[in-house]
Amino acid sequence: MSAGFTGDVREELAGLPLASEREARAELLGLVLAAGAVGAAGALAAAGDGARPGDLPLGPLCTPDGLVVAVPSAPVARRAVALVQRALGVRPALSVRRRGRGGAEHRVVVPLDPVRRRDALPRGRPTPTEDGADPETLALLRGVLLGGAAVSAPGRAPHLELGPLVPPAAALIVAALDQAIGVRAGHDPGRRRVTLKSGRAIGDLLAAVGATRAFLAFDERRLRRELRADATRLANADAANVARSARRAGEEVAAIRAAVAAAGWEAFDPELRDVALARLTNPEASLRELVALLGVPRATLHRRLRRVEEVSRRAVGGP
Repeated sequence: MSAGFTGDVREELAGLPLASEREARAELLGLVLAAGAVGAAGALAAAGDGARPGDLPLGPLCTPDGLVVAVPSAPVARRAVALVQRALGVRPALSVRRRGRGGAEHRVVVPLDPVRRRDALPRGRPTPTEDGADPETLALLRGVLLGGAAVSAPGRAPHLELGPLVPPAAALIVAALDQAIGVRAGHDPGRRRVTLKSGRAIGDLLAAVGATRAFLAFDERRLRRELRADATRLANADAANVARSARRAGEEVAAIRAAVAAAGWEAFDPELRDVALARLTNPEASLRELVALLGVPRATLHRRLRRVEEVSRRAVGGP
């Protein structure tokens, strides 16, 4: 994993314009879920089947202190503050706690009452959608990427992790990924992680949530790596074909020499004699080169070479 590239993705997403209140709510929900919020089951149950991300209540995700959003960086903290203001209409408290060697945890906290009051209000109408994923679903995934993602650097083996996610939240995110990019993500319940290991799927996700610069960097290196792998496979296949052709030509030359030594050129009729002589005098020639030399179709040359080998075996007393 690359903290550098993951940080670049988060910083780019944190700088995107805020959209509708419903999308801000869905993105805020993703931020909270990415921290392993234990009230995910309650939020999903309260919303009921078929609810869209903008309908999911935030109250069940609160702790006794209120809605606590722990985020990994200052840009994401600023994004979280803006999301709270757009989605809940209040300005949250922001604190920074030092952790380890120069690290810090940013905490955005909203008291319980504003969250519950906002949960009780109508959500408004969903944003009209065109082809593709629901904007609220993309906002939910954007929030999870902002709050709990690790993305492999461009040029390395593709790998993306989201989490920690408690099981109900993980199921929600797996379904959201399926809707957004048409990929069924892996889920490791033990580590509470949802994973993508396809470079194409990771690139599609980055593009879908609006991380355009990160997508271009990631996809350019992915395509370069795949082209290099394809070129290596083709080169290996060509080398194997050349080796097989050379081995086959060597067997044909050895058979012709043995037949001529045992029975002379009279062992071959005139038609086969021309082919045998062409092969004997051009031991490294490919079938294509022999076709051009003799002026016969490839299939005809192939049949005559097989007959030359049969005559050679008989001439030396073989079956």
